[in-house]
Amino acid sequence: MNISVERPYAFYGLLILIPVVLYIAFKCKKMIHSLTSTGAIHRYADFSNAIRLRFILRTVFRCAAWIFLVCGYAGISWGTNMVPVQKSGSAVSFVFDISYSMEARDAPGGMTRLDSAANYADELLTQMNGVSVSVVLAKGNGIVAVPLTEDNEGVQSVINSLSPHLLTAEGTSLGSGIEAAINSFPQQSAQAAHIWLFTDGDETDNSLNASLADAIKKP
Repeated sequence: MNISVERPYAFYGLLILIPVVLYIAFKCKKMIHSLTSTGAIHRYADFSNAIRLRFILRTVFRCAAWIFLVCGYAGISWGTNMVPVQKSGSAVSFVFDISYSMEARDAPGGMTRLDSAANYADELLTQMNGVSVSVVLAKGNGIVAVPLTEDNEGVQSVINSLSPHLLTAEGTSLGSGIEAAINSFPQQSAQAAHIWLFTDGDETDNSLNASLADAIKKP
């Protein structure tokens, strides 16, 4: 929460309340003394208390009104300021399509598409020292299998065990994988975020374009 004051010098106006309150207290005391000296106060036993209460309430409300007026003129505001942040370092989310279509053996060397994607990601990982990495599995939905970390061994172990059987959801929702990848990045991170999608492009819910547009809008 950020609080700012446009005209802080306005608060000097609150000092006026000191002589005003002292004057009102003096005036109240003088009035009660005057009534006491004339004997009127004896005819109305509770009159002095009523006078004090009236002066106190009137003083409180007038002081409150003046305080609000001063605060309004001072221009007090609060809220959250959007401050540009210089991105430093990188964070990458590997999104793996593990649908059954990735089991097709049409990759070089007779490998499955999934094995080929895993090998490529593994080679990339060896060149990513100091880069935070998360792993997202996408099938009928998307889940974060490995939160953002610099523990490459943990990431590598998941990459080497990729299989359609890791998720029971049917279909292929690449958009869900992208959304899960977006959520794997901390909102206030100073790292530049990247999403790398490993897929054969086959999807059943046509959600990829909308999710990519949402990813582009993220700071």
